[in-house]
Amino acid sequence: MLLGVVIHAANPYAVTGRWLVHDPEVLPFFDGLVHTIRLFRMPAFFLLSGYFSTMLLRRWSVDAFLRVRLLRLGVPLLTTLFTVNLVQAWYLVGRGDAAGELVTRTLPEEWWSGRLLGHLWFLVFVLVFCLLAAALAPALRRVAASGALSGLKSTSGISALVVVAVAAGLVPRVLRHVAPWLEEPVLGLGEPLVLLGYLPFFAGGAALQLEPSALPRFSRPGLGAAAVALVAIVVQLLVGAGDRGSSGLVSRVAELTLVWVIVRFVFALFHLWASEPAPLFGYLADASYSVYLLHHLVVVVAASMLVGLRWGAAVKFSLVLACASVLPLAAHHFLILRRPLLRFLLNGRRAATPATATATGLPATPGR
Repeated sequence: MLLGVVIHAANPYAVTGRWLVHDPEVLPFFDGLVHTIRLFRMPAFFLLSGYFSTMLLRRWSVDAFLRVRLLRLGVPLLTTLFTVNLVQAWYLVGRGDAAGELVTRTLPEEWWSGRLLGHLWFLVFVLVFCLLAAALAPALRRVAASGALSGLKSTSGISALVVVAVAAGLVPRVLRHVAPWLEEPVLGLGEPLVLLGYLPFFAGGAALQLEPSALPRFSRPGLGAAAVALVAIVVQLLVGAGDRGSSGLVSRVAELTLVWVIVRFVFALFHLWASEPAPLFGYLADASYSVYLLHHLVVVVAASMLVGLRWGAAVKFSLVLACASVLPLAAHHFLILRRPLLRFLLNGRRAATPATATATGLPATPGR
């Protein structure tokens, strides 16, 4: 989640990007930085979301699961959408509007285009996936009890899981040509094809939870996975990033394969370096939800204020990243943690109890 702050702070200074704010000072480095983080960040997030959603459904009743998820996801979503994101929309496109025009034209346009939802889109997706998981809860419990996924104990089983997930990841590509309207935001809440694109990761996380030894195996990718990643990179370089015909299909398969391998190595690194409780990690995990929800407006304002200055892109990025990290972190530490109402509105917690601390793909620390 904190890497999202890095991506958004880098967007104004990328050469090829056209973000909400675009600075004339650019560096190709930021294109590479954004692309690299995007390869694994949200896939890993939704994999974790599927893992923890399934874990909670195996421990709790469906009603308890949905109640906690709606609080943890829905309340911060609505709070941020109708405060921070409204201010951002006014700042970017509505400052010159009269009050009536802002309400009747500008904000509805921002809503239906999906721009008003902005960086909160992932909360909508997690809510949809949680509803799907809740509907399938009895089936998930039967699968866990039957041992049907015992093959995930082996390296070949994990490889098979990745192959199936890559194949499932091609479905949005096919649907884009069959039903192009699925690329448009539905009710301003996100594109169905993007949702379907992340579903295999959520489902993959659920599968890793249903077989106890699967996650440790998944988190040990080994040299074979590294070789597969290298082949995927070479294929993409040779084929290119086209979207048409067989070459486009091969490129997409290579890209999805690379994403899954990178996610496995990210899990391996965290298993190696962050498998034990640590006060700093615990604090950052607790704060990351607040920081992510609040940082976007800070990035937009800070980047806009720096546009007219003839400073280097690296300097501007550093300043924007510092502001977008420190200010929301200070708000979390000095306000959200100390005001129960703010903690409920921005973190979805009525009380810091262990029973409700574990998040479905969201940060969680022991004992909170």
